Amino acid sequence: MDVHQQLKLRRMVMDRLVHLFFQGHVHPVLSYIHQCLSSQSLDLSLIRHFVSEVLEVIREPFSEDVLNLLLPIVENDDLSERLKTSKQTADSLARFLAGCKNSRKSQDF
Repeated sequence: MDVHQQLKLRRMVMDRLVHLFFQGHVHPVLSYIHQCLSSQSLDLSLIRHFVSEVLEVIREPFSEDVLNLLLPIVENDDLSERLKTSKQTADSLARFLAGCKNSRKSQDF
């Protein structure tokens, strides 16, 4: 399998992980993504694709798993700069970060 086909297949796997995330498997999916990001075992563009897809759909209120697991992924230096500068993800990222602040405030009460 050539490199282009491998990347296409891996992107399809990321799409399946997005589906699993929205079917309620938040903790295992985000734990896997966090592990891949930490170990650099997955191409950053694939992780960015996953995060972009999730941020596009996710809405408040955010669960503890989302706050504790997705936020550190989104705040990763290598990932966040690219997300901020992309026209496709900048608005979704800003909405998510504002929502995280709101969720944290409401959980503090």
